[in-house]
Amino acid sequence: MTAPIRRLAATASVLALAACAGEDGTTLGRFSVTEDLAEARVEGSALAALPAGAILPFDLDVRGGQGFPSEDEFDFLTRIEITDITLTIAPSSEDPEDDALENGLPDDFEFLDAIALSIEAEIDGERRSVDIASVPEGDARLARGSRSVTLSTTGENLLPFVEAPGGYRLVADASGTPPPDDVVFDGSVRYRLSVGFR
Repeated sequence: MTAPIRRLAATASVLALAACAGEDGTTLGRFSVTEDLAEARVEGSALAALPAGAILPFDLDVRGGQGFPSEDEFDFLTRIEITDITLTIAPSSEDPEDDALENGLPDDFEFLDAIALSIEAEIDGERRSVDIASVPEGDARLARGSRSVTLSTTGENLLPFVEAPGGYRLVADASGTPPPDDVVFDGSVRYRLSVGFR
């Protein structure tokens, strides 16, 4: 390829990338990745209220999802947002050998009245927190028989939290009553990543 043709091809590539840039002028493209959530257990009990932290451990490993860029490539991310969080009753939730209180009835999310997820980190010397997903009280997604629930997401940019020097923390806040027997759930999180320059 001659020098003029190489220059022409390079110019065409730059123009094509510029044409793809987002409204902010820095985003060149977007792609999605999915993270599978590990199983979490909510202990069955006869208590009248769901104790604080009952749905933990529940964690998001934002950098660990399959398809996420490597550490070196992370510098090209301009935005990370959650587009979907779905929780699903796991098959192991109805294992009588692992659940002394197993009542033989299908497990569901009826024990929850509401759930809210937020992320927090220290950014530029200030403790910051934003809501990332929720299901409000009285929502039919948590009705009897609900074995899968998709949370409403806020579209907040998680990149500043993920890059915080001290790391980030996921806060899961739930209200409800303990289930009659142990409930085990897993799920998935879908992220939309924007790539470009900053």
